[in-house]
Amino acid sequence: MLELTFRISVSQDEESRDRVLKILLWALIALNLEYLKKNPGTPSLYKSGVRFIREREGEELWPTIGEVIKAGGGDCEDLAAWRVAELRNSGIPARPAWRHRLVRMPSGQEATLYHILVFIPGRGYEDPSRLLGMGTNEAD
Repeated sequence: MLELTFRISVSQDEESRDRVLKILLWALIALNLEYLKKNPGTPSLYKSGVRFIREREGEELWPTIGEVIKAGGGDCEDLAAWRVAELRNSGIPARPAWRHRLVRMPSGQEATLYHILVFIPGRGYEDPSRLLGMGTNEAD
């Protein structure tokens, strides 16, 4: 297996940061589409047994489907990118969508907190993270 690590510095300018994050999110979706193409027996996100797992403060990993399965779960962009890829793979033109807000982290630092959702035309927004345990005592 080829394993790659990217270290990316993103501008503090909100507009620039959002553009970079969109590029990265679509790249993760494209990688997941390739994974599904090469692994047609992959279970659907909701039947896979994975759950929402919050990353540690200061950690930001963007694993593909195989890595999410190995880890037993992932956070919002991991789960949303998988869901968008599986929907697109089945012909539904889903896309990622996000919300963000400024929050104070446990360390006391202020940070922009992003939450990635899935937009499905004709159905609206779906939140794979909530459906897979975000907000429950076990996941948080």
